[in-house]
Amino acid sequence: MRALPLAALLALACDPTPVEIDDTAEESDVDTDADGDGDTDTDTDTDTDTDVEGPCPLYVDAAAAEGGDGSEDAPLQTIGAGIDALVGGCDQVFVAAGTYGELVDFGEHEFVLESLDGAEATIIEAPEAGSVVTIAGEQGHETVLRGFTLRGGQGTLGNGDSLDEDYRHGGGLYVQDSSPGIHDNIIEGNTTTGRGGGVVLLTWDGSFTGNTVRDNTVTQRSSYSGAGLYLYECTGTIQGNTISGNRAEADGGVGGGLMVSYGAPSIVGNVIEGNYAEGYAGGIRTLDSETLLAANLIRGNEPDGVVISYDDAGAIVGNTIAGNTRDGIQSRCPADYYDGEDGPTTEIVNNVLADNGRWGFYVNGLQSIEVFRHNLLWGNVDGDYDGYDDMTGQDGNLSADPLLDDSGRPASGSPLIDAGTDASAYGVTTDLEGTERPLGGAWDIGAYELE
Repeated sequence: MRALPLAALLALACDPTPVEIDDTAEESDVDTDADGDGDTDTDTDTDTDTDVEGPCPLYVDAAAAEGGDGSEDAPLQTIGAGIDALVGGCDQVFVAAGTYGELVDFGEHEFVLESLDGAEATIIEAPEAGSVVTIAGEQGHETVLRGFTLRGGQGTLGNGDSLDEDYRHGGGLYVQDSSPGIHDNIIEGNTTTGRGGGVVLLTWDGSFTGNTVRDNTVTQRSSYSGAGLYLYECTGTIQGNTISGNRAEADGGVGGGLMVSYGAPSIVGNVIEGNYAEGYAGGIRTLDSETLLAANLIRGNEPDGVVISYDDAGAIVGNTIAGNTRDGIQSRCPADYYDGEDGPTTEIVNNVLADNGRWGFYVNGLQSIEVFRHNLLWGNVDGDYDGYDDMTGQDGNLSADPLLDDSGRPASGSPLIDAGTDASAYGVTTDLEGTERPLGGAWDIGAYELE
């Protein structure tokens, strides 16, 4: 016998009249056509979710026999077939280890695409021109891509609006007007003529965590390249990733690791190293944005670690920016190019700017930076700073050897320890490794918090 619902129990308590229970909803189907395919769908338990037709979750295995139905015992052979088989309320596709030679498009499906054995063992390789994976069906946070290597993509032709229509963009991953979670993937060896050799994120508000983005290339688009990642009008979070070896090779190429245009993304706790740009900003370039850069290790990029520009109004907080071949941070707003503007107002707090090939901090043109506090500047070849003598808010800055080891981590006895200021107002209270700040009497300067 079915248990009485709460409303019926309350009625019995107040009224001794017997309550009749109608079981017809449990015993008959309810027509819904919830997926809009013209067929009659069912909701036999009246929970508003359409009954799943066929196996769920769906399984894919490149080595499976033909004719599978997507069940665990009879997987489908391609990821595309798994997506096509998503009907009713099914929202999971699990993929076995192997190499899949296909371009994967999520269409309008909201679902989780996940490998069973991780990115090293599960490779999606583009067989033709296009983005290896495309998510552009207005998906929300419930959509997830996890645990794949995306390789060999050449990108999607531009839309003529945010992306030039004469170039291809987003070689490994192309996301537009959607906010999926992108986790634990390897995005490598993709090449585009336009922006985003590895990844393009357009109007995205998701999470991008635990990924490796490496050795991707932009060959033709000169400005705002973003060889690793290109972000446009995004407000999502880029956290805990390694972004390395990406190259903006076109004449004047900009943003070897990342390029941010507009928006207000958070770029937190990443290792961004060994990226290259033919023009400037080998590591990160931001343009007219409110980007938060916090607790990142940004080193060994060519030429610059970070370039901020024009109306940037974000914050650079608690990063280690070291060993880049030109400037650690460059504020870029040439007066003859952007007439009438004052330049970036980005706040710069608790950073290490050390051993860079020209200046630790350099102002190229106009500047309005008023907050430059508790930074340590040391060993930069041409000098620690240039062109910011008019700034207010300069206090707590240090000039001392930070005692960084070969990995960029401070050694015991470093002057960085307990030398920073409370930066919790910026919304990030952990270091590069996720350690809560502060551990001692005060915040440490740089990407690491030590006891």
